[in-house]
Amino acid sequence: MSSATDPKTIVLISVAGRSEEALAGGAITPGDLVGVNSAGKYIRNASDAAEVERIFAKENALHGDDIDTAYAADERVFLHVAGRGDVVYANLKDGEVAVIGTKLTSGADGLLIAASSTAGDPVIAVSLDALSPSGANGRIRVRLV
Repeated sequence: MSSATDPKTIVLISVAGRSEEALAGGAITPGDLVGVNSAGKYIRNASDAAEVERIFAKENALHGDDIDTAYAADERVFLHVAGRGDVVYANLKDGEVAVIGTKLTSGADGLLIAASSTAGDPVIAVSLDALSPSGANGRIRVRLV
């Protein structure tokens, strides 16, 4: 596939975002939505449909790792603190259905899920692809709002 349909990096467009690095507090996969824990380490976001910081784990390109190489606890993790308009290749939860324009919110384990307008879920991103992962989580291009 071409890189337009199968990106090789997590951060596709950075309009207002910035890069940071920190220690991982557990296993993290590039494309995961992450947050800081009480020990000051970054972990997969565990808040379901909650207002969260828009921070995504990036691949460790300096080490030659690709987007499928996970970080282990206490490894240095490269982060993208996303700004409005940034486009990232984020992880979508298995079983979710997203079409172009689907509003997404935080799910458990660092994954994005479809936002429920009836529940008032905070929207953090909008899907730029159609995807319905089955049997495993999938990656999807999203624009941060």
